[in-house]
Amino acid sequence: MCQKRHPNQLLPNEVKVIKQYLFDERFINWSTLYVYYQALRDGMLFMDIGTWYKYANRLGIRRKFFKPSKNNKVGIRATGPMQMLHMDVTIFRPLDQTKAYIYFIVDNFSRAILGWQCSLEYSSSIALDLLKTVINDYNIRSSAQLITDGGPENMGEVSGFTADNPC
Repeated sequence: MCQKRHPNQLLPNEVKVIKQYLFDERFINWSTLYVYYQALRDGMLFMDIGTWYKYANRLGIRRKFFKPSKNNKVGIRATGPMQMLHMDVTIFRPLDQTKAYIYFIVDNFSRAILGWQCSLEYSSSIALDLLKTVINDYNIRSSAQLITDGGPENMGEVSGFTADNPC
């Protein structure tokens, strides 16, 4: 546009600097914002970021961003209810800073919580009692698979119970 009628626009040499930086091979994978900051660091431009974006859009410069592909792993899936059960403990800290241990047993197929229990102590006997209760309440057959982590709540009495009574 005419410099006399529109004095607030950038000078042609400033627009040329914007083009040089945005088309430079060194900055081809950089975002427009980082290229702007590099031009400021180099002392080539003195303008606001809004002006930079306005002129980049007017010049038709569009940056392509490379997004990493999503990790679409399926994981362990059951084909029906009560085939695989997951058991774990989570620690909850209320405002009084005590530790409350919440024991969960979840069905893999439906993602439903089959049983839970909250306690102030961390023990494998509590986990075993919860497991026995869920087995009796839902009449879980012996072909079901129990999946746990290697935590101490699963090692003592629970591992002995599952070895004697495959569940």
